[in-house]
Amino acid sequence: MPDSSYGQFAATGARIEALQALLTRSVDAQAGFDRMEELAKPEAREIVGLFRATHRRQIARVADLITELGGTPDKRPGILGRINRTVVTARALLARIDGNVLRSVRHGEEYVLCAFDRAIAISRGTSHGAELVAMQKELMQLMDRAERV
Repeated sequence: MPDSSYGQFAATGARIEALQALLTRSVDAQAGFDRMEELAKPEAREIVGLFRATHRRQIARVADLITELGGTPDKRPGILGRINRTVVTARALLARIDGNVLRSVRHGEEYVLCAFDRAIAISRGTSHGAELVAMQKELMQLMDRAERV
């Protein structure tokens, strides 16, 4: 008879791994928005600030979830964080950050949404599943709003 504690341990480890992937992608996205806010035209500054605030809040909560599960969250940006900052800087050399650039944000945010999908799938039926769905929905609504700037 298999040991059920091993199954719980493995499931918890998989949830921590999925949450860490979400955390890293969120930190990477925020790195781009940090740089974008410095370079944004006035009409884009508000939505960029909302993205930064949303990512900052979600990063803190996902890190808390990892800790609650017994993991140690790693908030260091990955390679995509450095790429995001570089791309934003390169675009700003051509023109200030405006609505056209914000509409292209959807592509970068898709990586975060995919990480949400995985974390939600693996957390279904847990106390954190609904919370992750709400965070993903919040980000999707913000992305829709950015496309209208």
